[in-house]
Amino acid sequence: EEILNKEIVTIDTYPTLVFTFKGGMERSGISFQMISKIWVIFYEDKVIFLQSGGLNDKDFKSLEGLYNLITNSTSFPEQYNY
Repeated sequence: EEILNKEIVTIDTYPTLVFTFKGGMERSGISFQMISKIWVIFYEDKVIFLQSGGLNDKDFKSLEGLYNLITNSTSFPEQYNY
């Protein structure tokens, strides 16, 4: 496993850890390389994980913008009820 990037961001006012990493995986006896990006959102007394990935650099890079748009649209509306 290789960590490509790590940072702290805010998702809808909540602190979030973001990790991008590359590594090998195995499913049903088949081994392959994968690039993943994981957001760990600390939401009140819960931890929420959002995950995205691709099988190669080109695949991952072509969809990374979409992954970011989906994550940035995450909302926790109950925090806005007064």
